[in-house]
Amino acid sequence: MATRDRLILPPPALAGCLYGALLRDTRGRGLTGPALYNHFPASPLVAVTWVFHGRLHMVEDGLVCADPLPAISISGPSPAPVTSWSPGAVLALTQSFKPEAWAALTGAAPSAPAGPTGTLDRLPPGPLRTALGAVSAPDDLPRLEAALVPLWQARRRGAGPGGAGHRLGDWVTSVLLRAATGGTGRSLRQAQRRLKALTGHSARDLALYAQVEALWQLSRDSDAPLARVALDGGFADQSHMGRAVRRVTGKSPAALIRAIAEDEAFWAYRLLGKGL
Repeated sequence: MATRDRLILPPPALAGCLYGALLRDTRGRGLTGPALYNHFPASPLVAVTWVFHGRLHMVEDGLVCADPLPAISISGPSPAPVTSWSPGAVLALTQSFKPEAWAALTGAAPSAPAGPTGTLDRLPPGPLRTALGAVSAPDDLPRLEAALVPLWQARRRGAGPGGAGHRLGDWVTSVLLRAATGGTGRSLRQAQRRLKALTGHSARDLALYAQVEALWQLSRDSDAPLARVALDGGFADQSHMGRAVRRVTGKSPAALIRAIAEDEAFWAYRLLGKGL
């Protein structure tokens, strides 16, 4: 059966706020065993997940957590790969927010959401919480986007305009420029502090995420040896690429390429590689 999974890119008015939404729909597909897992890369983004049908459980240290995710959950940036599991068919949607945009919308520090997944009631009452809580089906995403536009326009001044592109690399370039030119000081240390305040991340970490994202596209479009892919992707050599990819995905580059091509549980990587 053809997959109904989708990557949904944000409208231009929210390009500085949202990264993209991943829709997972396994109803009627009869998936079993390892195909019931969902693997995601480490990410600097804040994610809101809605589970409309079925159950999703987080996997920590190789063990499935006993309690399923709530119907709406919020998870912060993750420095390590993330895995979830469903005992059967599931319909779920995950919308990712750029960290400085989430901070502007919620008033929280960019690093505050990091750590265990939380529930919607961790947000203060207000229009953002109302808009997120009103999503009861994937078709409600355009309505959420429409509600976010005025909220983002009112709050975006403090976060900056954000990158116009949909890739992490576009956003990283934009936020590095804002950190370097914003504020009163121009020293490297002051720029690093501003970057940390904006995103909760260091320049090195952000560059790593962007490089690995670009690698998915390179590996998909090229039959070149991995050593050449490493150089084209901006890595010093193949060993450097291997360390970076393993940190973000938990796999070696060769194993990751095979998993993306053959493993159902790596569906999110396939969507991100094709859609961005």
